[in-house]
Amino acid sequence: MLFVYLFIVLFVACALAQDNRRPITWGSVIFTRHGETVPLGAVGAHTLTPVGAQQLIGAGRVFRQRYITPHRNPNLSFFNVNGLSPVLNNDEIEVSSTPEPNAVSSAQAFMQGLYPPTPELASFRGLLSYATDAQGHLIDYPFNGYQYPVISTYRAEDPMSAHISGHKNCPQHTNAVRAFAASKEFHDVFDSTQAFYSNIYSRILSGVYARDMASIYHATTVYEYLNYQYNYNSTARDIISRTDVDTARQYANQWAQATSSGAEVHWSKDRVLAIAGRSLAYTIMRSLQHNERSKGAFNKLSLIFGGYEPMMAFLEIVVSKSYRESLSGLPNHGASVMIDLFSMAEDGTAEFPTDNSKLMVRLLIRNGTDASDPESQFKPYPMFGTNNKEIAMPYKDFVDQMVFNMKSTSEWCRSCDGQENFCYQYAKHQSTKKCDFTTLPPLDTGALIGLGAASFGLLTLALSCTFCMWRGHRHRQKLGWNYVDTENNANIISPRSPRDTRMSAPSSIAPSNESNPSSYNEDIEMLLSPASQPVKTRDTV
Repeated sequence: MLFVYLFIVLFVACALAQDNRRPITWGSVIFTRHGETVPLGAVGAHTLTPVGAQQLIGAGRVFRQRYITPHRNPNLSFFNVNGLSPVLNNDEIEVSSTPEPNAVSSAQAFMQGLYPPTPELASFRGLLSYATDAQGHLIDYPFNGYQYPVISTYRAEDPMSAHISGHKNCPQHTNAVRAFAASKEFHDVFDSTQAFYSNIYSRILSGVYARDMASIYHATTVYEYLNYQYNYNSTARDIISRTDVDTARQYANQWAQATSSGAEVHWSKDRVLAIAGRSLAYTIMRSLQHNERSKGAFNKLSLIFGGYEPMMAFLEIVVSKSYRESLSGLPNHGASVMIDLFSMAEDGTAEFPTDNSKLMVRLLIRNGTDASDPESQFKPYPMFGTNNKEIAMPYKDFVDQMVFNMKSTSEWCRSCDGQENFCYQYAKHQSTKKCDFTTLPPLDTGALIGLGAASFGLLTLALSCTFCMWRGHRHRQKLGWNYVDTENNANIISPRSPRDTRMSAPSSIAPSNESNPSSYNEDIEMLLSPASQPVKTRDTV
């Protein structure tokens, strides 16, 4: 009996001790799809709709509740990012966007929800000496304390564009999409869907799109147009039904998933169909690394806004295979993917761990814009083959997997056969070293050694050598199509079309001369050194 009593006492003591260990979030990287957009073929194409703006401002409010607003409930308060200011401090956060109007507007709307106007904002920032007139009256910011975020946008000539929209300006990605669309595997799908598209074209698309756009090759464009017309045009609702829109969504899901696949198949050498996700992984890892190295002082929130392609491709790579089925469709407008960096607080102390082995990461997805129940919308997913019982993943293991899967800027240039100016600069700075840490994808050697200690170092060395041998034996075939922007240019020539508006196909297909990837340090040097890289300055809004 005494033994049972002691066992119960010890069990309760252990439970109480475990209750004192609560996670502390140090930083988060969040990729958000733009809000609802006026589709191609409608007046004001590519601009954010009022509904889209509301979706994003609502999303911003939800993230404010999760990461900034203090909670009385301790079960919710640990989601707050440690030390994140309740008023906007642009030194703590990083906001990036693709240059399209709908993406930039989405970033602006999101930030209005994340950091709403705050009356007497100047006093919160300690600016009373600068914001008070001679009569002692406080001069506040416009619109009752509007907060002005810095939003960086990256055009095609900026190397960072490869890491937030890596599928664009990537000829090999376009080649892979067209090769897949022309493959035997997809012919049956094309034939089975063509009756639907022919019928829809005659009813509502004629005069809006070219005839050859009425096919599953343009499934996402057609779906966005049908959905927009059905929602906002009463005349269109007399022509098409909700079932038509749902069918178009189903085909758009199918096409988007297939063309974001991370599988190594004959039409997607080097998994180039997932290049947008692999290059996005670089940006995510860079932001987490900045947060970790600054001990949580910088990159508390790293916010990225863009299209669905990087999000779907990233999830295809990261989410454990058995859990991907529920993620096979297009993400909703305003959906977000986030990676949190956190640790368990010992005895309630909020100090960044001195041992990186105590750092953990978790992946969460928010695929809705309803703000009525903020906490229930963040659904965790296991990563890199772990199971449902291992939602949180050690940071060291996460780094190891990300290094294997992500693409540095120089590797993006080689995988894509990139023709941008910065790719020519990278070509001049290729590493000639064989089989050492510098041939890994883009995380610098020092960080890898520091994270892993001796055992991790040996594992990394083995991965490095394996990577070298794999790169040495891999050959990529160049297909005979040139790049066309699949999101903003609807006049895409289908794989069955005999012509191309940009360039005729080469007469022969030859393997590329692929060199060893340059080191991470060389990539960073090219990004930061204006002397070695004559590209335009990044835009900010």
